[in-house]
Amino acid sequence: MPALHPLRTLLHVALCAAAFVLSGLVAATDPALARQALPQEGASGLHRRVLTLPSAVVRDRPAEQAAAVVAQVSAFTVYYVFAERDGWLEVGPRPGGQPLGWLKADRAEDWKTMLVMEYAPAGQRGRVPFFQGREPLAALVGDRDRPATFARLREGIDAGRPDDTVLTAVEPAAVVDRRTRPYLMPILDWQWAEFSGGTETTLVQVGGLNAQTRPAENPDTPQPDLEDFRIGLVFVVDTTLSMGPYIDRTYATVETVYKELERSGALDRVAFGMVGYRDHVGGGPGGASGGGAGIEYVTRVYQNLSPDTPPETILKNLRQVTPVGVSTDGWDEDAFAGLQVAINDLNWEPFDARIIVLVTDAGARPATDPNVTYPGIDERVLTDAANRRGITIFPIHLRTPEAGRLGDMAGAERVYRALGRTGDSNTAKYLGVDGGSVEDFGKMIGQAVASLHTTIQDASGNRLPAPAPVREGDMASLLVNEVFRAQLEYIGRASGTQAPAFYRAWAADRDLADPRLAALRVSVFLNRTQFSALARSLRAIVERARAADIDPGGFFDGLQGLAATMATDANRTASQGTAAFTELAASGLLPEFLSALPYHSKVLMLTREMWLDWGLTGQQEFILELDSKIAIYDALDRDTANWVDLGSGEPGLAVYPLPLEQLP
Repeated sequence: MPALHPLRTLLHVALCAAAFVLSGLVAATDPALARQALPQEGASGLHRRVLTLPSAVVRDRPAEQAAAVVAQVSAFTVYYVFAERDGWLEVGPRPGGQPLGWLKADRAEDWKTMLVMEYAPAGQRGRVPFFQGREPLAALVGDRDRPATFARLREGIDAGRPDDTVLTAVEPAAVVDRRTRPYLMPILDWQWAEFSGGTETTLVQVGGLNAQTRPAENPDTPQPDLEDFRIGLVFVVDTTLSMGPYIDRTYATVETVYKELERSGALDRVAFGMVGYRDHVGGGPGGASGGGAGIEYVTRVYQNLSPDTPPETILKNLRQVTPVGVSTDGWDEDAFAGLQVAINDLNWEPFDARIIVLVTDAGARPATDPNVTYPGIDERVLTDAANRRGITIFPIHLRTPEAGRLGDMAGAERVYRALGRTGDSNTAKYLGVDGGSVEDFGKMIGQAVASLHTTIQDASGNRLPAPAPVREGDMASLLVNEVFRAQLEYIGRASGTQAPAFYRAWAADRDLADPRLAALRVSVFLNRTQFSALARSLRAIVERARAADIDPGGFFDGLQGLAATMATDANRTASQGTAAFTELAASGLLPEFLSALPYHSKVLMLTREMWLDWGLTGQQEFILELDSKIAIYDALDRDTANWVDLGSGEPGLAVYPLPLEQLP
């Protein structure tokens, strides 16, 4: 996972739509007179950008007495720099075209990176407090009695009376939806620190700005309104020969819950779905030549998510789920196909809490297996897709003696643990059932769905449950935590909760009550042009890596030839691709913005010596990881709802907040 380098200045931005309202003031000009913004120092492929500070004014000439083009510029507006003269910057909202006017240099800060800070998913972590100064925050972090000291501070926060002698602002209790209430948090300063227990954290000075300037009503004590809150729960079940007893237990649990919901009058609050999956149909009796007639299907939707389907119809459809009567090919099944269908083909739209329970005793066929239904789709791609759609995955891994003998138990667990980090990423939702005990499985799923029933009843009474500690391996507490997180998001959307607005404040990126939990997370804004360049470069590198299977030492030779012949674009300088290189960073094959970001890139750090030292296994893993990144970028490119126009009006400059770990 990428990590931040120490930097003298770290500028960290999250998008605010209001920061770009000025772009509409740019007059149409003769294309022949169009200009280009200045390049960043040391990065000729990147344009120089600044963020405006409060009280900034854009004038028609570089002089205080000149007429104002924009008298009141929104704080932290992004401008590109076209010229610099005597303490003034000539700026515009786009890197090409005609500048807007002149801005005093001391009313702006250089923005050399595209890093953005967002709140980590809610659930187990507490609300983020913003301190007036670094010293009191640093003192609290290093305080040996920090739990008691912070508990006193949090008492006032929870009561709606934060200590305004110490704090500037506090994250609202309800979740801020960045899609409908975008916020801006540039990092103005930072400092490494360590909690008294030894956990490292980064203290960051940030500014805070909202798309709307009006204060939210009761931002700290939102009144829960959960009458229309809906839960969608889908079981994705391995329906191969060994799964019969678990399928029966799943059905019995759903049937029991439906009866309890009906008695309590909360039947319309939850809907169940079911997707069955097996293996490629050529893997049945007779193999491919036999047509796999006994396998019947790879995936089948037995019950779609529907808030209007009568329970008797749903139970009838679920009762049709039966295990295949023949053995499939090998031990692993096409689990990724089942999840792909559940995430992308079911109707999740009417539901606020979205949960998938995966039940299997087998591993998942890898994305490179020639028999998988969806080549290139692996746990990394599915985790990204689930998170973007607000879906949490609970993998129940039945660790049967047969799985131990015939399968790769450790490999399967690694895959399912990765999928179990969806939703609240601070909790591990992998659930291993040792011995594959049907009794233990039934008890686990029964207790979990019973706790779900209690939560549904509370929501019907308009009562927001208090967050409770989760216990690893305890599905009930983990499930309640995910519903709680979804309820906070629902209330935030319904009430229009906004991020707090302030000029400067300090915060820690770890939870002050429990430093094991992330409170803030880092993403990077990339525009469509940069996404396209990055995906194109990675594809070219993967092609050369696969071509080097017979001669691994020829990988860098192939890259050398590619660099020499690759068409010149805006991300490469004239000298790149002509000199010999032994490290990928010097090849000029990757977009220049990647090397300008302050993080450790596995791709950029790759050298000829490292490639050879990895051996075939390491090289294959490198290729698979890049394949996953490319698949994620392709999915993000299609995810038009999450792309935001910065105000330039140019599709290529629309941006997307990419989590830092998804960079190559």
